[in-house]
Order: sequence, then C-alpha cells, then structure tokens
Amino acid sequence: MVPRISCRKQCKARECGVFTQRLSGQGQVVSVYSKAINVLHQDGLIASLVQSQAQMSALSIRVPSFFRSSESQGIQLKPGDRSLFEGSRLIINDLCFDLSTGATWEGRLEANDLEGFSLPRLPLFRKALVEEGKRGGLLGLIHREEREDPFVRKASHILDEAWARDEKRSFGKGLSRLVGLGVGFTPSGDDFISGVFLGQTILELLSCSRPKGTRMKRDGTTLRAIESEEIRKVLDKTNHSGRTLLWQVLEGHFPYYLIEAVRGLARAENTSEILKSVGRAASHGETSGTDALVGLFVYLDWVINLCGNTC
Repeated sequence: MVPRISCRKQCKARECGVFTQRLSGQGQVVSVYSKAINVLHQDGLIASLVQSQAQMSALSIRVPSFFRSSESQGIQLKPGDRSLFEGSRLIINDLCFDLSTGATWEGRLEANDLEGFSLPRLPLFRKALVEEGKRGGLLGLIHREEREDPFVRKASHILDEAWARDEKRSFGKGLSRLVGLGVGFTPSGDDFISGVFLGQTILELLSCSRPKGTRMKRDGTTLRAIESEEIRKVLDKTNHSGRTLLWQVLEGHFPYYLIEAVRGLARAENTSEILKSVGRAASHGETSGTDALVGLFVYLDWVINLCGNTC
C-alpha cells in the first residue's frame, strides 16, 4: 500500500473542472503567474490552478484562498516543482489541494445561454471585433489592415482551400493544418479552431446543425459537422497549451471567457453592449481571445453565406 503524503498546507478548491479529478500520476509545474499556476500532467495536458472563475476551463482548479495566502505566508511554487495527481488531491511539494470540496465546472454551452442570439447581428459582431480585437494574431482574416502578417496569409490560404472543397458544404476539411499555427502560449490557429467549434455548437443548440447534418433552407444544402478526427490526430503538432485547449474543445468543453462572450452577444441590447462583450473576450491572453472570436465569426459568416439568415 502506498503511504499518503503528509502536507504542510491544505487548500480547498472552490470549483474543479470536470476533467481534473480524472487525472492521476505525476506532473510538473511549468509556469507560475500571480493569478495562475500551470501544471503539466504526464499525459501532455495542462491543469491550471486559478484564482477566479473567469479563468476556468474543464482542466482548471479554482483555489482563491491559495492565491490570497501564498504571498503573506511565503508560499512559493516555481517551474520544475514536481506534482502528483491523486484524483481527489493535487500535491505539489508539500502542498495539498483538496479537489473533493470543489463544485464541478463543466464548461459546456447550454441552450439557455443563447436566448436572444441572432445571426443577423453578425455585421455588428464583426465591427466590434475589428474595433476591440488585438493586433498580431489572426484578426487580419476579417480586417484588411492586418492581412500582411505571414500567419494571416497562411491561414487565409488554408481556409480558402477548406471552403473550396465539397461544393462549400463542409467547412471543416483541412482545418487541421491550422493546428499549431502562430506563436504564443496558445498558438493563434488553435484559438481560431476553438472559435469554429464554438460556432458549430451554437448552431447545434439553435437546431440549425447536427453532427450528422441537417436541412438548410436553400436548395436542400446539407451542412455537415466539422472534421474533428483529423484535428485530433495532429494534436502533437502544437504546444502543450494548444493541445490542452483543443483536446477540451473536441470533447465539447470551452473556456469560461468564451461561454461568457456568447452569453454577452446573445443578451446585448445595443451596439455598446456588443462592444463591451467582445472587448472583454478579446482581452483574454495576448491574442487568444481575439483569435477565438475571429474563428467564431468566420464560421458563422460562412454559414450565413451558405444558407442565408434562415437559421
């Protein structure tokens, strides 16, 4: 029988991503910030200790008490520190994080999140994204002034080929070429793909699309599901952060900030509120929030061009 490790300090989780208690085995701290600590699990996924709900994902653990007390009590974690996942506990050095106390956080978009959502609002969404989006990622896919970026040119070429296939009825073929594209903690291509899958989920919940295809109102066109398996097969082509994001997205789970962005777009009553919602999401990370929203817009815009405003 393996003896339980004694801990100098225990921190109780407030919320736990749905996948966190399924992890077991060893890990290592890879990055430390004032409000987040990232731990790389032996399977190649990153679990994050975070301070606020806005940082949550299905692989996050919210422990605000740890971040409140770490500085005052001289508790320091650093990259390279070893960790152990025990299902209900995460142990780093002699610190124990009790996951059994945390409410389960799913990260799934629900139908009630979309109350008021309207595809005809897309021009306002695009305008807000051009005004509020961060430069340096894939904003150039919808903003002329940013189109000279080499990553934008490559992504544009990939998307042109994806659109041209199968009589424009299947958006997803070839999207796997975006995996790992760009630089940053999460590559821009990975964030863009997460937005595309968010768009597909929105349409599924609005009964405009289903994984096996559904009727669209123009000439019987069938909109098929995004080719997810080809993306799953190339997850090793991106970094650990990108792999973690895409792995969750392929399982149908999205970061908190993206779910909040969709809620904000659905509930916005005027242009000012759309700007605020887009601005909050676009500020996430260096360009991650912007790139994900670009992916969301591009996918929904493609659907509009394909089938009109009949959804």
